[in-house]
Amino acid sequence: MKDVLGSVKCHNEKDCKILVADFVSPEGYTSSYGVHLADELSAEFARQKNSIPVADRGLLEKQLNVLREERVPADLQRSPSVMRWLGKQLNASVVLVGVIEGHTSDGIQISAHFLSVKDEKLQSPTAGAALPLPASPEELAAVNPLPALPPLPTTVNGETIYQSGIGGVGLPRCHYMPNPPYTDQAREFRLSGTLVIEGIVDTNGTIRHFRVVRGLPFGLNEISAKTMTAWKCDPANLEGKPVSAYVPFEITFQLY
Repeated sequence: MKDVLGSVKCHNEKDCKILVADFVSPEGYTSSYGVHLADELSAEFARQKNSIPVADRGLLEKQLNVLREERVPADLQRSPSVMRWLGKQLNASVVLVGVIEGHTSDGIQISAHFLSVKDEKLQSPTAGAALPLPASPEELAAVNPLPALPPLPTTVNGETIYQSGIGGVGLPRCHYMPNPPYTDQAREFRLSGTLVIEGIVDTNGTIRHFRVVRGLPFGLNEISAKTMTAWKCDPANLEGKPVSAYVPFEITFQLY
């Protein structure tokens, strides 16, 4: 154990604190079994003689709820960038990331490794283990508790809002689309990902009434919506007349 933690520069209780994240499927989804397994492992670390401090997993759940409210999908919630951010939020030095690789009638295969919170290049070797099956297969069912999408208005300024590309409605064409800037946290943790956000392009070519479908953390939802209010578009057309229309937009953030 000490050798493994040493590979991520976590040597003793004075310079180290461990955050145990929920065990997840390869796609990033957690389950009641994955949460229970992480709870037990966190408690075991705390019981060891001369134990290294362990971060409060109750506080981890609160941080995960923030990500869910931002509609950050499961796979991105478990990305190294977000895991390191979560560790920093809970004053941890390293994060234990566990994966439920699969299961058969004989048992469950899991793997785990440590990530350094401060240095993205530091992580421990991956270790694997076989565990007994849980009492109920339902404990392995994936959980993805993202909130329901809020409704979009059906009219704007008294005019009907159409769905672009359907029923003879054309597609708006945007000709001025400055990229949203990176926030400081997104740059610090080198986040990459794609935001999907719906908006209404009105008959003046202005985008309004945003709804995040697939979100990103670190304030990128908010900065994207703010930037998009300055975009300029040609509105959709129906039978030769401009109409307001719902449009999904994808914005990709990528650091090289």
